[in-house]
Amino acid sequence: MRNPVKNISFILLTVFILSSACGKAEKGGTIRVALSRDDNVPGGSGYGFTFDEAEIAEALEKYPTKFPDPLPEGGRPVMFHPRRVFGIVQKVAGKPHVLLTLDVNADRDLTDDAPIEIPKVEDWKDGVIVKIARPFTAPAPHTEWLPYRISYEESRGHDGKVSEGLDVFPNYDYKGEFRLGEKDYAVRLYDGDLGGRFVREKQVNVSLRVGPKEDFDKPGALPFHRLFELIPIGDSLYEVKAIAEDGSWVEFAASGLTGTALGTRAPDLAMVDTAGKTFHISDYRGKVLVLDFWYVWCKPCIAKFPAIKKMIDSYADKPLAAVGINIDIPERVEQAKKVIANNQLTWRQVVEGKGEFLPVYQVYGRLPERPMSFPIYVAIDEQGYTRYATNDFEKMGRFLDAHFKEPAGPGNTLFVPLCKKYGPEKKIPPLTGVDFSSPKARALAEGKTLKLPPDLPPTARVGRLPNGVALVAQPGPTPDKVRIRLDADGNSDLTNEKDYDIPILDESAPDESKMVKADCRIFYQDGAIGFGGFPFFARPAKEPGGSPDVYFKGTISDFVGTFFSGREEYRVELTDPDGDRLMTDEDMNAPGLLKLSVKKGDAWTQVHEGTRRIPIGRSLYRLRYVSDDGYLVELEKEK
Repeated sequence: MRNPVKNISFILLTVFILSSACGKAEKGGTIRVALSRDDNVPGGSGYGFTFDEAEIAEALEKYPTKFPDPLPEGGRPVMFHPRRVFGIVQKVAGKPHVLLTLDVNADRDLTDDAPIEIPKVEDWKDGVIVKIARPFTAPAPHTEWLPYRISYEESRGHDGKVSEGLDVFPNYDYKGEFRLGEKDYAVRLYDGDLGGRFVREKQVNVSLRVGPKEDFDKPGALPFHRLFELIPIGDSLYEVKAIAEDGSWVEFAASGLTGTALGTRAPDLAMVDTAGKTFHISDYRGKVLVLDFWYVWCKPCIAKFPAIKKMIDSYADKPLAAVGINIDIPERVEQAKKVIANNQLTWRQVVEGKGEFLPVYQVYGRLPERPMSFPIYVAIDEQGYTRYATNDFEKMGRFLDAHFKEPAGPGNTLFVPLCKKYGPEKKIPPLTGVDFSSPKARALAEGKTLKLPPDLPPTARVGRLPNGVALVAQPGPTPDKVRIRLDADGNSDLTNEKDYDIPILDESAPDESKMVKADCRIFYQDGAIGFGGFPFFARPAKEPGGSPDVYFKGTISDFVGTFFSGREEYRVELTDPDGDRLMTDEDMNAPGLLKLSVKKGDAWTQVHEGTRRIPIGRSLYRLRYVSDDGYLVELEKEK
């Protein structure tokens, strides 16, 4: 979600692993790992069947499938997207399940398939296992029956309408092992596309985990990689060279590409622009170079083209250049060129038709807060060092303003992109009281921007969560309840929101099962929306005649990012202190907000905790800014 490595120029030695258990490979060579399928592993990535009649009809034109004529009473066509598996779903009156007739034998004929009872559940893991035939052409024509977990669920919205979902998840993955040097490694292949067929250049959600066998079951120890990504194995970067159609083996080859990290020399990669001219990143030495990675189907990427043009114009008197890099496959090259023409992109563009296997993307796409996810913007400074990378163009704008306009100079501020941190540490989520008395809460209650429900009792109170979500609390239907209503959709209108009756508990830390979860959305400055909510409860009033205190249980969010200063590699760790899923001004002085570590050998050593006098290199820094989503930290030199 980055370790710099030296260029590798070894002769490739192909080592075949003949056993699915373990084989041996040479460093810098080709590693072929035999994989065996495990049919007892619930997958974490699934799809919903579509009920859309027009979409199904369009797919049937390309994949003709025979349906019973007429359809069973109450039956409706459905479609499972991967490999276009069609079916018929029927509700059964008074029964806790639906009937699904699915083309499990993949013969494009639903008249020879028997209905399957699919239970109505609250958790997809309680669904039923259904095996579906998947035909393969290699290594020889054959058919395998892959297990999928299918579930049916219904939910009622605020408008009272019932929505239904038919979901399917893979119930399998693929496992293998190999030995490299003196260490044993493990491999896991996950079919997030659910198609059961693997083609290196055409997978979207298929992923791999590769790492030391001893680390494999440690939570958060090994990241997921897609098939186009460079994968660290040992002290080298490898690429997925080939993969079996049926997932029975995968082959890794040492990459000739050099990794990069913030604060290190930018790898000098060559590209070919739309005029057919070959150029290198080093051609822009003496300028700040912004790389803009985009797809034709990435609407947020294309939506930022005017902002990029404005950026170029606003810094016309500064040493700044931009290069657009398209990451589309050969079939979409002409469409990409039309996008360039239609949007009148005057800055240099690269459209090589190599898809995600384009080397400059494989190297630099690993840097932002959401690695390999679009949009991506990377900044390389005048001296040829990688300085910043982000998925948010507004954050890149902050970097350029600091670089070109900061009176203390471009080296005065460090920009560190952070990723969500996942690991084995178990932190106790905080309990935070709803604010009913601060100036911000009073302004909310007394102002005219918040539309309140009519006929509120005099004892009703208007409050706010630390993230700014408005809330109204009033006595519940019974003495042991408090009724709350949140501005769940963030439109400052509480008249149509849902009421929740939360319990009054005389406990310091009640179990979450005793609380009531209230839904709400979190709106971020970059336009993203966080869905979900928080469990709520109340504590008895401290004084007779007083109001109960309302609390919510936060969600712990940790963020981490690394960078180099000189030869030292540093790691910044950030924690949302109140668990409200939004970094606010109130969070900036919380204990434990920011920690800094330095790498010593293979381990990290913490050297500082706090937001001031942060030691980096020979200078001391202070925390200047944290983005509200937690994905950017700016550190400024102290005077």
